[in-house]
Amino acid sequence: MASATQHLEKALSIDDKYAAAWNQLGLIYTSGHQTDEASKAFAKAIESDPKYIPPYMGLAALQLQDGHYDDAFETAGKALALDPRIGLASFIQAAASLRLNRLDDAEKSGRNAEQGPHQNFPQVHVVLAQIFAEKHDDANAAAEMRAYLKEAPQGNFAAEIKKTLDDIDRSTATAGGASTASPGPPQVAP
Repeated sequence: MASATQHLEKALSIDDKYAAAWNQLGLIYTSGHQTDEASKAFAKAIESDPKYIPPYMGLAALQLQDGHYDDAFETAGKALALDPRIGLASFIQAAASLRLNRLDDAEKSGRNAEQGPHQNFPQVHVVLAQIFAEKHDDANAAAEMRAYLKEAPQGNFAAEIKKTLDDIDRSTATAGGASTASPGPPQVAP
């Protein structure tokens, strides 16, 4: 990482408008948990080339991770304005909206993320399950949990989701088919 950082800093000393280098530097800082430096690098990349999408995604993910949900939603929205097919941006908006308790917006963004290719982040189903659990819609929450398990049977949330699904099934059976309060799915968004 140190060597890569040196090479990127050298490239930026030659051309400080090199958006891809700023973005890579932001990614390196992010991996090293240097969030302030990462934010600055992503901002410089965006300033250097406002139509270059990757730094918007890096910054939005960092903002989401740091609990700056309004900022994450807005930054992901800027990426979506450049290309509305970016599933990860919709996922970030869904997670941010969930944390802001904007459940209808969260569901809309989650559905947008789910509609596109999302093999790299099946967690979109967990976020949607969380949204439906907050709306007390156990049937749709369970459907999203099952979709997650289908896409990521060994995923980070698989064991907890299987347990939650068992609880929902038991709760539904005990209530004679009527849904009762059940535990929600695991939390994905910070």
